Amino acid sequence: MTTASERSRGTEPYFDRGVTDRIKGALIALMFFHHAFTFPAWIVSGAGYPFLASLTPELSRATRICVGAFAFLSGMLACWQPRRGAKAGIARDLRRATDFLLSYWAVYALLLLSAKLAGRAVLDPVRILYDLVGLRQDIMTFNWYVPFFLLSLPCLRLLSGAMDRGPLAGVFCGIFLPCGVFTVLASLCGAGGARGGEFFTALAHVFENARDCFPALACGYLCARHNVFGRIFERELTGGLRSAAAKKALCAALLVLCCAGRYVFPAAEWKTGEIFGRSWTFRLSMDAVLAPLFVWGLAVLFKSGTASRADPSDVRAGPVSRALGAVFGAMGKLSMLMWFFSCAFFNVCRDLTQPVLYAPRFAPLVFAWGLALCFAASFLTDLWLKKLLALKNRLLFPSSLPTPAGISSGGRGSRNDGADPGKTGSGEGG
Repeated sequence: MTTASERSRGTEPYFDRGVTDRIKGALIALMFFHHAFTFPAWIVSGAGYPFLASLTPELSRATRICVGAFAFLSGMLACWQPRRGAKAGIARDLRRATDFLLSYWAVYALLLLSAKLAGRAVLDPVRILYDLVGLRQDIMTFNWYVPFFLLSLPCLRLLSGAMDRGPLAGVFCGIFLPCGVFTVLASLCGAGGARGGEFFTALAHVFENARDCFPALACGYLCARHNVFGRIFERELTGGLRSAAAKKALCAALLVLCCAGRYVFPAAEWKTGEIFGRSWTFRLSMDAVLAPLFVWGLAVLFKSGTASRADPSDVRAGPVSRALGAVFGAMGKLSMLMWFFSCAFFNVCRDLTQPVLYAPRFAPLVFAWGLALCFAASFLTDLWLKKLLALKNRLLFPSSLPTPAGISSGGRGSRNDGADPGKTGSGEGG
């Protein structure tokens, strides 16, 4: 059981800020591949990839593990925050929420303006209000994660005390209980939407996404709280391996197996009989099991250091590994903005933007080109956005706590906290 002193100072991060950024960079790259190549129906530019299209169901399900991995990472980073009372915790959550929303709104405003100039958007106040909280996807195609992230902050705040009591209490209160509550809420809102309520339909999708993603987020919190990576994964999976190459080979195989496992068994479902006049289907995403292994595998691959007598397997990374680490690290710092800008290729302007994205035609070049475009747009936006966020935080949160070493801040605004998305979260839509 976690002691009071441990709860007050937070949990020691398993990996540092640099590794956090590289993990996020790898996940945003996987997410871009997931969106750009595993949904042929989304491609309207005429580009075709028959081999990838033949593997669409398998690749779509398998690569969507990036969503659960981002949620898991958010839970870990939340646990690694210093704990200095409920008031400070609420202030930190408000800062995270406002950082997140301002970043989202900044990119949304740019894409909405572009769509308006192209004659593809109508400035309807109701639609804009829905867009601002992530309840519509005309402009920001992958914004379903926005309401989930905002919902997850108070939920984790309310449940963290019970989750700190021990692993069994944590699993029940953080995984099974929210899964059941969100299932009921999604069903009730879906019934309201069936009677013609657009708002209730959108709200039902929010709770469906929360049902699928919150268990992975809670699992990240629990893994960080009880040091599962250090106490179990490292000891049991790689404890007997002295060679760095063998560890990396094992972790690379583990990443492939996690993706394959997500295709074979994406979720467990339990159907009940009639209760309160309706039948219920309770669904638990296997991301809660696979995302920890996936993130840990990435962490081991990206960890590097100097050789030491205490750990001869800890060797300096080679030039290729250093180059990949630098690329993924740079992308990880801007992963949130890259996610937002990737919407431009699949929203109402996709017939204008996709010819630019798929211009290289050759799939690996398209992949690299698309990431480069998103990175360039994110880099230019970050130049002024981080100043806006820093100003906001100085005015509203002057006593904000410093960011621990394991948390990637992504700029002075400290907005890049593991919260990155996929497409429609419910089901397997991306």
